Amino acid sequence: MQNGWLLVHADKAARVPEEHSETPYMTRRAMDFITEAEDDGRPWCLHLSYIKPHWPYIAPEPYAQQCTTRPTSNPRSARRRSASRRIRFSPPTGHALFKKHSRDEAREKVIPTYMGLIKQIDDQMGVLMNFLEQRGLLDTTMIVFTSDHGDYLGDHWMGEKDLFHEQSAKIPLIVIDPSSTADSTRGTVL
Repeated sequence: MQNGWLLVHADKAARVPEEHSETPYMTRRAMDFITEAEDDGRPWCLHLSYIKPHWPYIAPEPYAQQCTTRPTSNPRSARRRSASRRIRFSPPTGHALFKKHSRDEAREKVIPTYMGLIKQIDDQMGVLMNFLEQRGLLDTTMIVFTSDHGDYLGDHWMGEKDLFHEQSAKIPLIVIDPSSTADSTRGTVL
């Protein structure tokens, strides 16, 4: 068995078929929940929380080999920028996790896989939107899309989300409110 936590296997495909991986599974469960509630005539509220692209960074095919995005910057460049801003932060580079993310060969494997997992979520959101449209629910359903955090992916020599750099704190928030009361704010970007 290969360890997905060490980042060295992130360029290998998951051994589970895509339809059985976490993201499509959760989409199907969400659609089952909506179907059951609608068929019973009950109002519903659904919190759909995708686990990916959390660790381990392993994607099923076709997403494992689909993205070829490579790191665009060297994580060490953050130190020069930070020093010029008089920010005094020394990442805990002795921790194994930070050592893994700061290695170029780890970033080169993790970033394409991470982007593949993002693409899988995008595709599954499309499946969910088509489902809502087929059931005539897009005109009556408020949709809020957000994330709990970003990921350093090696920037600032870190992985995960530990501090308030843009990489971990800048997250999407998209609200789709079909009601006419939202017309005055429609298309607003903050």
